[in-house]
Amino acid sequence: MIRTPWVLLVVALAWGCNEARRPLPKCTGAPGEVLVVMSKGQWESGPGSAVRMALGEWLPRLPQREHRFDLAQIPPDQFGTVLLTHRNLMIAHIGTSDTVGVYLMRDVHAQGQLIVQINAPNATDWIARFKARARTIMDRIDDVERDRLLALHKLDRDNAMSASVENALGFSIDVPEGYHVVKQDSLLAWLQQDQVMSGAGLEHDVVRGLLLYHFPYRSDSTFTVGYLTDARDSITRSYVEGPNAGSHMIVQRGFEAMDLMPLARSVSIDGRFAYCMHGLWGMEGAKMGGPFVQLSMVDSAHQRVVCADGYLFSPQFDKREAMRDLEATCWSLRITNTSSP
Repeated sequence: MIRTPWVLLVVALAWGCNEARRPLPKCTGAPGEVLVVMSKGQWESGPGSAVRMALGEWLPRLPQREHRFDLAQIPPDQFGTVLLTHRNLMIAHIGTSDTVGVYLMRDVHAQGQLIVQINAPNATDWIARFKARARTIMDRIDDVERDRLLALHKLDRDNAMSASVENALGFSIDVPEGYHVVKQDSLLAWLQQDQVMSGAGLEHDVVRGLLLYHFPYRSDSTFTVGYLTDARDSITRSYVEGPNAGSHMIVQRGFEAMDLMPLARSVSIDGRFAYCMHGLWGMEGAKMGGPFVQLSMVDSAHQRVVCADGYLFSPQFDKREAMRDLEATCWSLRITNTSSP
Protein backbone atom coordinates (compact mmCIF):
# COMPACT_ATOMS: atom_id res chain seq x y z
CA MET A 1 0.00 0.00 0.00
CA ILE A 2 1.29 3.49 -0.88
CA ARG A 3 1.43 5.80 2.09
CA THR A 4 1.98 9.54 2.17
CA PRO A 5 4.36 10.32 5.03
CA TRP A 6 4.63 13.40 7.13
CA VAL A 7 7.44 15.23 5.30
CA LEU A 8 8.62 17.31 8.26
CA LEU A 9 9.05 14.17 10.35
CA VAL A 10 11.20 12.56 7.67
CA VAL A 11 13.36 15.65 7.38
CA ALA A 12 13.67 15.95 11.16
CA LEU A 13 14.74 12.32 11.42
CA ALA A 14 17.34 12.90 8.72
CA TRP A 15 18.71 15.87 10.61
CA GLY A 16 18.71 13.89 13.84
CA CYS A 17 20.73 11.13 12.21
CA ASN A 18 23.16 13.75 10.91
CA GLU A 19 23.85 15.01 14.40
CA ALA A 20 24.90 11.53 15.51
CA ARG A 21 27.31 11.19 12.58
CA ARG A 22 29.00 14.58 12.66
CA PRO A 23 31.45 15.94 11.78
CA LEU A 24 30.38 15.65 8.17
CA PRO A 25 32.73 16.24 5.22
CA LYS A 26 32.33 19.34 3.11
CA CYS A 27 30.03 19.04 0.12
CA THR A 28 31.53 18.44 -3.31
CA GLY A 29 30.62 19.34 -6.88
CA ALA A 30 30.81 22.53 -8.91
CA PRO A 31 28.88 25.66 -7.90
CA GLY A 32 25.47 25.77 -9.54
CA GLU A 33 25.52 22.06 -10.41
CA VAL A 34 22.67 19.65 -9.68
CA LEU A 35 23.29 15.90 -9.85
CA VAL A 36 20.12 14.03 -10.83
CA VAL A 37 19.93 10.38 -9.76
CA MET A 38 17.57 8.85 -12.32
CA SER A 39 17.66 5.96 -14.76
CA LYS A 40 18.74 6.66 -18.33
CA GLY A 41 15.30 5.78 -19.65
CA GLN A 42 13.61 8.19 -17.26
CA TRP A 43 16.18 10.91 -18.00
CA GLU A 44 15.59 10.61 -21.74
CA SER A 45 11.79 10.64 -21.38
CA GLY A 46 9.17 12.67 -19.50
CA PRO A 47 10.76 12.97 -16.02
CA GLY A 48 14.15 14.05 -17.35
CA SER A 49 12.58 16.45 -19.82
CA ALA A 50 10.60 18.10 -17.01
CA VAL A 51 13.75 18.54 -14.92
CA ARG A 52 15.77 19.98 -17.81
CA MET A 53 13.01 22.38 -18.78
CA ALA A 54 12.67 23.78 -15.25
CA LEU A 55 16.16 23.70 -13.75
CA GLY A 56 17.81 24.43 -17.08
CA GLU A 57 15.81 27.60 -17.76
CA TRP A 58 17.68 30.66 -19.01
CA LEU A 59 18.53 33.15 -16.30
CA PRO A 60 16.93 36.54 -16.97
CA ARG A 61 18.80 39.84 -16.93
CA LEU A 62 22.15 38.50 -18.03
CA PRO A 63 23.67 39.85 -21.26
CA GLN A 64 24.09 36.31 -22.61
CA ARG A 65 22.25 33.02 -22.30
CA GLU A 66 23.19 30.97 -19.26
CA HIS A 67 21.25 28.15 -17.62
CA ARG A 68 20.03 28.62 -14.09
CA PHE A 69 21.76 25.37 -13.08
CA ASP A 70 24.14 22.91 -14.70
CA LEU A 71 22.61 19.42 -14.75
CA ALA A 72 24.34 16.05 -14.60
CA GLN A 73 22.57 12.68 -14.57
CA ILE A 74 23.66 9.36 -13.14
CA PRO A 75 21.69 6.09 -12.92
CA PRO A 76 20.97 4.72 -9.43
CA ASP A 77 23.23 1.68 -9.88
CA GLN A 78 26.23 3.98 -10.47
CA PHE A 79 25.44 6.34 -7.62
CA GLY A 80 28.15 5.29 -5.18
CA THR A 81 29.75 6.59 -2.02
CA VAL A 82 31.94 9.12 -3.82
CA LEU A 83 28.92 11.04 -5.10
CA LEU A 84 26.94 10.97 -1.84
CA THR A 85 28.53 14.26 -0.77
CA HIS A 86 27.50 16.21 -3.89
CA ARG A 87 26.26 19.71 -3.04
CA ASN A 88 22.86 19.46 -4.78
CA LEU A 89 21.28 16.04 -5.22
CA MET A 90 17.93 15.28 -6.85
CA ILE A 91 16.94 11.66 -6.31
CA ALA A 92 14.04 10.20 -8.30
CA HIS A 93 12.21 7.15 -6.92
CA ILE A 94 9.67 6.13 -9.55
CA GLY A 95 7.76 2.96 -8.73
CA THR A 96 10.45 1.86 -6.27
CA SER A 97 9.20 3.27 -2.95
CA ASP A 98 6.22 2.53 -0.72
CA THR A 99 5.83 6.23 0.03
CA VAL A 100 5.02 9.23 -2.18
CA GLY A 101 6.04 12.84 -1.65
CA VAL A 102 8.61 15.55 -2.18
CA TYR A 103 11.32 15.83 0.47
CA LEU A 104 13.92 18.57 0.91
CA MET A 105 16.75 17.65 3.30
CA ARG A 106 19.87 19.49 4.42
CA ASP A 107 23.30 18.24 5.53
CA VAL A 108 22.52 14.53 5.23
CA HIS A 109 25.88 13.28 3.90
CA ALA A 110 27.90 16.53 3.80
CA GLN A 111 28.04 20.03 5.21
CA GLY A 112 26.07 22.49 3.09
CA GLN A 113 24.35 19.74 1.12
CA LEU A 114 20.80 19.86 -0.21
CA ILE A 115 18.94 16.70 -1.20
CA VAL A 116 15.66 16.82 -3.10
CA GLN A 117 13.96 13.41 -3.16
CA ILE A 118 10.76 12.84 -5.11
CA ASN A 119 8.91 9.54 -4.72
CA ALA A 120 6.01 8.57 -6.99
CA PRO A 121 4.32 5.34 -8.15
CA ASN A 122 4.81 6.09 -11.86
CA ALA A 123 6.38 8.59 -14.25
CA THR A 124 3.20 10.59 -14.82
CA ASP A 125 2.68 11.11 -11.09
CA TRP A 126 6.38 11.95 -10.60
CA ILE A 127 6.25 14.65 -13.28
CA ALA A 128 3.12 16.17 -11.74
CA ARG A 129 4.70 16.26 -8.27
CA PHE A 130 7.90 17.77 -9.62
CA LYS A 131 6.14 20.46 -11.65
CA ALA A 132 3.97 21.44 -8.67
CA ARG A 133 7.09 22.08 -6.55
CA ALA A 134 9.62 23.02 -9.24
CA ARG A 135 9.72 26.74 -8.41
CA THR A 136 10.13 26.02 -4.69
CA ILE A 137 12.88 23.51 -5.44
CA MET A 138 14.79 25.96 -7.63
CA ASP A 139 14.45 28.74 -5.07
CA ARG A 140 15.71 26.41 -2.34
CA ILE A 141 18.76 25.41 -4.40
CA ASP A 142 19.48 29.10 -4.97
CA ASP A 143 19.11 29.75 -1.22
CA VAL A 144 21.55 26.97 -0.33
CA GLU A 145 24.08 28.11 -2.95
CA ARG A 146 23.91 31.59 -1.44
CA ASP A 147 24.25 30.25 2.11
CA ARG A 148 27.46 28.46 1.11
CA LEU A 149 28.88 31.67 -0.33
CA LEU A 150 27.87 33.68 2.74
CA ALA A 151 29.76 31.19 4.91
CA LEU A 152 32.83 31.47 2.69
CA HIS A 153 32.66 35.26 2.78
CA LYS A 154 32.67 35.17 6.57
CA LEU A 155 36.04 33.41 6.38
CA ASP A 156 37.33 35.69 3.61
CA ARG A 157 36.09 38.94 5.14
CA ASP A 158 38.25 42.05 4.87
CA ASN A 159 37.70 43.23 8.43
CA ALA A 160 39.39 46.60 7.95
CA MET A 161 37.42 47.40 4.80
CA SER A 162 34.14 46.21 6.33
CA ALA A 163 34.75 48.35 9.44
CA SER A 164 35.58 51.38 7.31
CA VAL A 165 32.30 51.02 5.41
CA GLU A 166 30.31 50.66 8.63
CA ASN A 167 31.97 53.71 10.18
CA ALA A 168 31.30 55.82 7.09
CA LEU A 169 27.75 54.70 6.27
CA GLY A 170 26.29 53.36 9.51
CA PHE A 171 25.40 49.89 8.19
CA SER A 172 27.44 46.72 7.83
CA ILE A 173 28.33 44.32 5.05
CA ASP A 174 30.90 41.53 4.76
CA VAL A 175 33.34 42.84 2.14
CA PRO A 176 35.47 39.96 0.80
CA GLU A 177 39.24 40.30 0.43
CA GLY A 178 40.50 41.85 -2.77
CA TYR A 179 38.43 45.04 -2.99
CA HIS A 180 39.84 48.55 -2.94
CA VAL A 181 38.12 51.87 -2.33
CA VAL A 182 37.39 53.95 -5.41
CA LYS A 183 35.33 56.58 -3.57
CA GLN A 184 33.92 56.84 -0.09
CA ASP A 185 32.07 59.49 1.87
CA SER A 186 29.11 59.61 4.27
CA LEU A 187 26.63 58.82 1.46
CA LEU A 188 28.35 56.14 -0.62
CA ALA A 189 31.20 53.66 -0.69
CA TRP A 190 32.32 52.54 -4.15
CA LEU A 191 34.51 49.45 -3.89
CA GLN A 192 36.04 47.56 -6.76
CA GLN A 193 37.99 44.37 -7.46
CA ASP A 194 40.05 44.38 -10.65
CA GLN A 195 41.30 41.17 -12.24
CA VAL A 196 42.96 40.03 -15.44
CA MET A 197 41.69 36.68 -16.71
CA SER A 198 42.87 34.60 -19.65
CA GLY A 199 40.47 33.41 -22.33
CA ALA A 200 40.80 32.40 -25.98
CA GLY A 201 44.53 33.03 -25.80
CA LEU A 202 44.11 36.62 -24.67
CA GLU A 203 44.01 38.47 -21.36
CA HIS A 204 40.84 40.35 -20.44
CA ASP A 205 39.92 42.84 -17.73
CA VAL A 206 37.25 41.64 -15.30
CA VAL A 207 35.74 44.06 -12.78
CA ARG A 208 33.53 43.36 -9.78
CA GLY A 209 32.15 46.40 -8.02
CA LEU A 210 30.15 47.18 -4.91
CA LEU A 211 28.06 50.34 -4.53
CA LEU A 212 26.95 50.82 -0.93
CA TYR A 213 24.76 53.85 -0.34
CA HIS A 214 21.66 55.28 1.32
CA PHE A 215 18.97 57.88 0.64
CA PRO A 216 15.94 59.23 2.56
CA TYR A 217 12.96 56.93 3.03
CA ARG A 218 9.72 58.60 1.91
CA SER A 219 7.08 55.86 1.77
CA ASP A 220 6.45 52.22 0.87
CA SER A 221 6.31 53.32 -2.77
CA THR A 222 10.11 53.42 -2.55
CA PHE A 223 10.17 49.67 -3.09
CA THR A 224 9.24 49.60 -6.74
CA VAL A 225 11.46 48.95 -9.72
CA GLY A 226 10.89 52.41 -11.14
CA TYR A 227 11.71 54.28 -7.93
CA LEU A 228 14.84 52.28 -7.10
CA THR A 229 16.05 52.43 -10.71
CA ASP A 230 15.76 56.22 -10.70
CA ALA A 231 17.46 56.41 -7.31
CA ARG A 232 20.34 54.25 -8.54
CA ASP A 233 20.77 56.40 -11.63
CA SER A 234 20.81 59.53 -9.49
CA ILE A 235 23.59 58.08 -7.35
CA THR A 236 25.70 56.72 -10.22
CA ARG A 237 25.32 59.94 -12.23
CA SER A 238 27.05 61.78 -9.40
CA TYR A 239 29.56 59.17 -8.29
CA VAL A 240 30.33 56.46 -10.86
CA GLU A 241 32.07 57.93 -13.87
CA GLY A 242 32.99 55.86 -16.91
CA PRO A 243 36.21 55.59 -18.92
CA ASN A 244 35.43 58.57 -21.15
CA ALA A 245 35.14 62.19 -20.08
CA GLY A 246 31.57 62.94 -18.99
CA SER A 247 30.47 59.29 -19.06
CA HIS A 248 28.68 57.67 -16.12
CA MET A 249 26.90 54.44 -15.14
CA ILE A 250 23.18 54.01 -15.88
CA VAL A 251 20.54 51.29 -15.63
CA GLN A 252 19.63 49.79 -18.99
CA ARG A 253 15.89 50.24 -19.45
CA GLY A 254 15.44 48.85 -22.93
CA PHE A 255 16.94 48.24 -26.33
CA GLU A 256 14.83 48.90 -29.42
CA ALA A 257 11.59 46.99 -28.65
CA MET A 258 13.05 44.94 -25.78
CA ASP A 259 12.08 45.70 -22.20
CA LEU A 260 15.25 45.50 -20.09
CA MET A 261 13.93 47.06 -16.90
CA PRO A 262 15.22 45.28 -13.78
CA LEU A 263 13.28 42.39 -12.28
CA ALA A 264 12.60 42.46 -8.54
CA ARG A 265 11.13 40.46 -5.68
CA SER A 266 10.51 40.92 -1.98
CA VAL A 267 12.69 38.82 0.32
CA SER A 268 13.22 38.40 4.05
CA ILE A 269 16.62 38.62 5.74
CA ASP A 270 16.68 37.75 9.43
CA GLY A 271 12.96 38.55 9.52
CA ARG A 272 13.48 42.00 7.98
CA PHE A 273 11.80 43.03 4.72
CA ALA A 274 14.20 43.57 1.84
CA TYR A 275 13.88 44.11 -1.90
CA CYS A 276 16.13 42.29 -4.37
CA MET A 277 16.54 43.63 -7.89
CA HIS A 278 18.42 42.19 -10.89
CA GLY A 279 19.15 44.26 -13.96
CA LEU A 280 21.65 45.38 -16.57
CA TRP A 281 23.87 48.42 -16.35
CA GLY A 282 25.58 50.42 -19.07
CA MET A 283 27.53 53.64 -19.52
CA GLU A 284 26.11 56.92 -20.77
CA GLY A 285 28.84 58.15 -23.10
CA ALA A 286 30.89 54.94 -23.25
CA LYS A 287 30.64 51.33 -24.42
CA MET A 288 30.68 49.30 -21.25
CA GLY A 289 28.11 47.27 -19.33
CA GLY A 290 27.01 44.08 -17.63
CA PRO A 291 24.63 42.70 -15.00
CA PHE A 292 23.98 44.02 -11.50
CA VAL A 293 22.12 42.91 -8.39
CA GLN A 294 20.81 45.22 -5.69
CA LEU A 295 19.48 44.56 -2.20
CA SER A 296 17.72 47.36 -0.32
CA MET A 297 15.99 47.68 3.05
CA VAL A 298 14.68 50.36 5.40
CA ASP A 299 16.71 51.66 8.30
CA SER A 300 13.68 52.76 10.33
CA ALA A 301 15.70 54.37 13.10
CA HIS A 302 17.21 56.85 10.67
CA GLN A 303 14.33 56.99 8.14
CA ARG A 304 16.50 56.00 5.21
CA VAL A 305 16.84 53.26 2.60
CA VAL A 306 20.17 51.44 2.59
CA CYS A 307 21.36 49.66 -0.55
CA ALA A 308 24.04 47.11 -1.39
CA ASP A 309 24.61 46.90 -5.12
CA GLY A 310 26.99 44.52 -6.90
CA TYR A 311 27.91 44.92 -10.58
CA LEU A 312 30.07 42.92 -12.98
CA PHE A 313 32.05 43.74 -16.10
CA SER A 314 33.18 40.51 -17.73
CA PRO A 315 32.28 40.54 -21.43
CA GLN A 316 34.36 37.49 -22.42
CA PHE A 317 33.21 35.13 -19.67
CA ASP A 318 30.14 33.49 -18.17
CA LYS A 319 28.57 35.58 -15.43
CA ARG A 320 26.17 33.36 -13.48
CA GLU A 321 28.47 32.29 -10.66
CA ALA A 322 30.15 35.69 -10.34
CA MET A 323 26.70 37.24 -9.96
CA ARG A 324 25.72 34.63 -7.36
CA ASP A 325 28.85 35.60 -5.47
CA LEU A 326 28.02 39.32 -5.64
CA GLU A 327 24.44 38.63 -4.56
CA ALA A 328 25.71 36.73 -1.52
CA THR A 329 27.86 39.72 -0.59
CA CYS A 330 24.83 42.00 -0.86
CA TRP A 331 22.81 39.60 1.34
CA SER A 332 25.28 40.18 4.18
CA LEU A 333 23.87 43.74 4.46
CA ARG A 334 22.76 44.46 8.03
CA ILE A 335 21.33 47.48 9.82
CA THR A 336 23.54 48.20 12.83
CA ASN A 337 22.98 50.22 15.98
CA THR A 338 25.59 52.78 15.02
CA SER A 339 24.49 56.36 14.60
CA SER A 340 23.59 57.59 11.15
CA PRO A 341 26.52 59.33 9.41
